[in-house]
Amino acid sequence: MPRSRAGRRFGPLRDDGTARVKLALFLRDCLQGERTSPFHTTKTLREAASECGYSASVLSKALNGTVSPSRVLVAALTKTVGSTAVEARGIELWRLAALEDLGLHPKDLVLPSAPTVDEFATLLRGYLVDRPQELTPAAMARASRRASFGQRPLSVPTINRMLSGKVLPTFEALMSFVELAGIGSTVRDRLFAIQASLAEQRLNAPGRVVA
Repeated sequence: MPRSRAGRRFGPLRDDGTARVKLALFLRDCLQGERTSPFHTTKTLREAASECGYSASVLSKALNGTVSPSRVLVAALTKTVGSTAVEARGIELWRLAALEDLGLHPKDLVLPSAPTVDEFATLLRGYLVDRPQELTPAAMARASRRASFGQRPLSVPTINRMLSGKVLPTFEALMSFVELAGIGSTVRDRLFAIQASLAEQRLNAPGRVVA
């Protein structure tokens, strides 16, 4: 069983095909790959954790596939290897894992489909995955107030309700959202069509409030 080189052992981890485990295995290679591997580093788990600005415990959970690490952690750890190719691959695997945690696949963002409000909310969260720090509800609300989309600015409570599936966003709110998220015209047209279909369903079967 491989050692963490920080006074503990990593548990066995078999590739089960999930993006989270593939990411964990990749990060292990970054930390303790063979000396002939381009991923090889002499840093211990604690040294790598300290350099990344995280505790050894947090890094250990990421390396064991217990939790999906943050994008910042993945970027910081892969950067210690000193290879831009490794950094890019780490972020690519992180994105797949983040989407997988939402129950999404990259193709779902290209050809969006959502028969329910809850699934529509999940889809909208998927478009925020690539910019988790820039596109927090608070950051989006601030940007909405500064922008001139010709729509009423989005508030943090409105964004939170949209992303939690508690409400179906209005056309105006969705318009502001896709502008802030930088969603392309082809995909945004599909999103507008989904919103219109769900809104029509609501008119025929009143339930949650459209806000």
